[in-house]
Amino acid sequence: MSLDRWFEEVARQLHDEAIGWHCDETRQLRLRYNGVTSDELDAEIMRKPSFGFTSRRDRTLVKVELSKAAAVQLPRQGITFLDKDQPFGQEGAWKIFDAYAAPESEVGEVLFEEE
Repeated sequence: MSLDRWFEEVARQLHDEAIGWHCDETRQLRLRYNGVTSDELDAEIMRKPSFGFTSRRDRTLVKVELSKAAAVQLPRQGITFLDKDQPFGQEGAWKIFDAYAAPESEVGEVLFEEE
C-alpha cells in the first residue's frame, strides 16, 4: 500500500468513527432519481435506534461509493434505492446525510438517510 493510500484509508476510518458509522449488512442496491437508475452498487447499511419524537424505532443509513462526477449530479433529497427492482425503504425518501472523498481521489463515499 502506498503512503498516500494509507493516509487516505486512515482519514476515511477516522471520518467513519467521527460520525458513528458501522456496517450492519451489505447489499447490492441501485440508486434512482429523476427517472435515471444506476447500475448495482455495493452498499453498506447501518441501522440504529431513533431518539426523540419519531414514529420510527430505527434509523436506516446507506453508504455507497460513487465517482465524484456522479455524486455532484445527485439531488440532496428525493432519491430511491432499489433492491432487486423493489424499493429499499420508501420510494423517494432518501437524502444525502454526509459525504467524504480524499482530495486526490476520483471516488468518494456518500451516506444517505431515509427521511
